[in-house]
This record gives sequence, C-alpha cells and structure tokens, in this order.
Amino acid sequence: KIKEEMDQHRVRFLKGAKEKGFDQKKAEEVFELMYKFADYGFNKSHAAAYCVVAAHTAWLKNYYPVEFFAALLSTELNNTDNIVKYSKDAQKRGIEVRSPSVNDSDFLFSCRGDTIFFGLGAIKGVGEGAVQAIVEARESLPDKRFESLEQFFDVLDLKRVNKKVIECLIKGGAFDSFGAHRAQLIAGYQSFLDRAAGAQKDREIGQASLFDLGPSEINNVELPDVKPWTRSAMLAFEKEVLGFFLSDHPLKGFDSLMKMWTTNSVEELPSLAPPPSATPAPASTPGRRGQGGPKRRVIVAGLMVELKEFITKKGTRMAFGRIEDLTGSCELVIFPDTFAKYEAACREEKPILVAGQLEVEEGNPKIMVDSVVPFEEMMRKAKRMVFHLDKIDVEDFPKLKSLVGENPGPTGVSFEIQLEELGRKVQMEPPQGVAGVQLSNDFLENIHAMFGRTDFIELRAQS
Repeated sequence: KIKEEMDQHRVRFLKGAKEKGFDQKKAEEVFELMYKFADYGFNKSHAAAYCVVAAHTAWLKNYYPVEFFAALLSTELNNTDNIVKYSKDAQKRGIEVRSPSVNDSDFLFSCRGDTIFFGLGAIKGVGEGAVQAIVEARESLPDKRFESLEQFFDVLDLKRVNKKVIECLIKGGAFDSFGAHRAQLIAGYQSFLDRAAGAQKDREIGQASLFDLGPSEINNVELPDVKPWTRSAMLAFEKEVLGFFLSDHPLKGFDSLMKMWTTNSVEELPSLAPPPSATPAPASTPGRRGQGGPKRRVIVAGLMVELKEFITKKGTRMAFGRIEDLTGSCELVIFPDTFAKYEAACREEKPILVAGQLEVEEGNPKIMVDSVVPFEEMMRKAKRMVFHLDKIDVEDFPKLKSLVGENPGPTGVSFEIQLEELGRKVQMEPPQGVAGVQLSNDFLENIHAMFGRTDFIELRAQS
C-alpha cells in the first residue's frame, strides 16, 4: 500500500515538474532523494508532529501576526541578531515595533492593538531583577503609569536598579515619554537618584522634611539645559543597547542625496540577475558562476552593519561584511588587496558607498567589493547644493539662511521655488556674503535636527 502511494506521489510530482518546465531527469533525481530520506532519515511520527506544529504556527502568524511576532521576539530575548531580524520582519509587514518605555513595556515583548512594545529585558545591561522592580513600582500606582520622572524614582526600589541600568534605559529611549531629551537625562539623572535616595531614607527612619509640608513642586528636580545629541549620536547609543536602530535610521532623509552616485538600492539588486536558463553555462565561461549570470558592476550606499575579518591560506587578511540601506541588506566579499586599502572606511560607522561586481545566487545578492568610499568624501565632489524653498515653511527661511551662513565652504548654493499657480520654477542666488557651504555629515545632521527632514535639498554634479 505504501509503495502504491509513493508511486502515485511520484507520478504527480513528475507531472507537475513537467508542466512547470523543469528537466524531467533532474525532477526524478530530486524525488528519489526525497523518497530515500523519507524512508529512513526522519521518524514518521516525528515528522507528523512537526507538520502539526508548522500548521498551528502558520495559522497564528496569518491571523494573529502582532501577537505572533511579540511571542517570537520574546523567545529570542538574549539573541540580539534574531531580535534584529524578527523586528525588521515585523516592520516590513506593517507592524509597528516601538521603542522600550518604562510605562508601556514589560520584561518580555508585549503588544497592544497593532503595536509591539520592545521588551525591557532585551536591552543590554538591564537584568530581570531591575525590570521586575520597575514593573512592580508601576503596578503600585493608581493609574499603573509613572506621571513624571520624580515619581518614577520616588516609588522605585533603588537597591534593585543601579546607575548602569538607568543609563541603558535612557540610551534605549525608555524615558522619552517624559518629554526630556536623552542628553538631558544622562546629564541629570543623578540628581533624581540623590533626591529619591534621600527621601526613601527619611521615610525609613520616619523623618519628614519641612518641604514635604509645602507644594510638591518645590522638590522637583530641574534637568540641566544641555545641547541634545545629534541624531547620529543618539542612534549610535540606541544601537549600543538595543542592537539596531529602532526609533529612526541614520540614512533616513539622506538616501535621496546619495542617489547621484549610486546605481541601485539593495532591494533592486536581485532583479539585476538574468533569468536562469534551461541549460546552465559551463563552469569555464568567463564572468559566470553557476547560474548566477554575468557579473555586473554596481554602486550602493548604506551602513556597514557587519564586518568579519578572516586570514587566508596565504596569511593575508580579507573580510566578509554586510551593507544595509533603507530597503534591505546585502552580503559583501572584500578580498585582501581591497580590504588593505579600504579597511578604515569599512570600520567607520558612517554612511559609505560600496562598488563592486554583483553576483546573485538563488535570489541572494552578493557584491565582490573593489572600492569603499565614505559618503562625506563623495559629498565634497558635489558642485552645487540646491534648497527647494517651496518644500519648507516661510517661517523657517531665516533659520536656513543662518545655518548656511554659519557653514561657509566651496560648494555653491542656490535656492529654488516652484510657483504652482504660474507653472514656473524660480531660481534665486544666495544672500549677499554667502558664497557656498561646507558639505559634511555634521552639516546635514544639523539641517535634519532643525527641520526634521532633508528632502528639500538636492545635490548636483554641475555648478
């Protein structure tokens, strides 16, 4: 009976392969491998159990995706690589993964509606005991929420939460809901600790302060007036404790500026491979590797998110890496000569342009790198920076003029405005005394910090 069933499966398998245009001989070989493995390599009852689990998992993922990803992320609490992978997978499916919060997050990942809250236990440097102390303090409040930083530190058991935990929570964005920026919190959290420690000590010995008899605002702590971190610095700290960029991405807003030097985004790379032919090319054919098709030189822009160095048999150093842009990530192969020349650029945590020969195997792109150039270095080759004034508010014009004037440099500047009612574009020269700007990552970061965007800027190769 089993043999009859297998023969029926064989007929259906080969028929389906033929209908889809696959080679019959190859299809027969594949079926024989499957049959051989099913015959002895896997216990049938075990296989049946896995089928049931797979069916249940698929059903949950389809009908309860938010809860599914929250549970999946919770099982990988100590595996940063998998947390990064599953968080990005959830975001691609339209599920919002929010930054950790002392008011909304638990030890594990939790969900509410269509939103997943990052688990406090997944923050590096934050242990389970500290999270339990935070959750217990929160649950002791009437509204189950901390109304202020003073209240947070006042009700928290400070013996279970040390300074390192507080700093990691700040870097991860767990206190953002209180309105202060993270640089202020890092500079001033010690004052909250001192105030709360003194108050707790007084309560333990039953001693009241004269200030306790007056308005509670008298005891409030004023955070120092310090300059906010730049977006790149804030995200660097965030990545340090979360393992990836969650609240924002260093490339967001800059991707349009990079297009002048790139050939493709990472997402577009697999489509550059020619369709697999029915007859594979001989291995000796120049420029081919199996069915990957002829190699093609590409230039992509992004961040080096992974770099692993290896020693070759000849004793030289090479590396395997991964570049990431806003559309995805791609594997990099950096051979010894290239790695020796561009190692410094590879190790900088700043936007870079990577060029090389593209290979695509089974839909997975891989670049054989021949050059790595910092984006900041390429920016200096731009001849002109154009500001499209119709894309920002008139009230912001003075701020833009001031910022341009504070960064004089060799890159020409011009201002354009689209007059929709007239169907005309008007180009204006810069104000008197402003000949050009000094293009740099810091300059663009300042623009982003001031306006919250950079999409009104255009770089041009010609003046």
